[in-house]
Amino acid sequence: MNRNFEKWITTFKNTLRTNDFWVDWERVFSNVKKYKKEISLLNKILNKTNIEEKFKKLANKFPSITNCIPLLIAVRSLSITTAEKTVNFTGWKNLDEICDFMRESGLFKFLQEGKIKNLNDYFTGIEVGLDSNGRKNRGGKIMSECFESFLKKLKTPYKQEVTLFEIAKQYDLNISKVVKNKRFDFVFVINGIVYGAEVNFYSAGGSKLNETAKSYIELNNELKNVKNFEFLWITDGEGWMSAKKDLQNAFNNIRHLYNINNLKNGILGKLINWKKEIYNEIDLKLEHESTKKEK
Repeated sequence: MNRNFEKWITTFKNTLRTNDFWVDWERVFSNVKKYKKEISLLNKILNKTNIEEKFKKLANKFPSITNCIPLLIAVRSLSITTAEKTVNFTGWKNLDEICDFMRESGLFKFLQEGKIKNLNDYFTGIEVGLDSNGRKNRGGKIMSECFESFLKKLKTPYKQEVTLFEIAKQYDLNISKVVKNKRFDFVFVINGIVYGAEVNFYSAGGSKLNETAKSYIELNNELKNVKNFEFLWITDGEGWMSAKKDLQNAFNNIRHLYNINNLKNGILGKLINWKKEIYNEIDLKLEHESTKKEK
């Protein structure tokens, strides 16, 4: 299969984002719901005078109320470390330290000054902001779902998140010299050939892309002599423009390196014929060698 890298990379996509990409609303409201009781209790002392005293009384009666304090400053962890100390927000035993933190960080003042009317709305806003950290994972998930949709169209059975050791055991592959704990995003079989696929999308560049390309070249080199196994890498995204040289090196070394455009053009279906072509080439070579010996 003749391929042109410069032409290939021009088909890369800028983004996979859809309109529902930005916020996972189900997760946002689910996270807020976890603290429904605590938020309701805090609402009772919101905008009240002597708020520190009222908070202590509330925390002594309902210790779990302290668990949601870090979220007031958009921190998910139940402990916060400063230059002076680490404050643990689990329960009344650390109440004095928790109150010191809330006073010195300005939280008590914030809760008392009447700038917000309802903590449920406030926590919802916090969760929307924190959910932006999940966009990177959602980008990877969209790419996986994209690849999965093409496998379904091909009606090819597949598995996800499978280690090379598990693959070797199930399909009786000899991988004694290969890293066995390597986990593939997808594994499927075409014409008796097992394909281990890695799927990713990079909307932004960085040094990680250089290492990714190099590691996949090494993995491909380790696997290319394993009988009845092929390594498949599906990648895309404008982030590769910053690591074009490394991607080109991978393109020249990894036979099954494709992008979304290749998927749309039916590359997975072509794999069925691709292997048959290879077998035909081998048969022709053997026939030629046999003829030479006879002569």
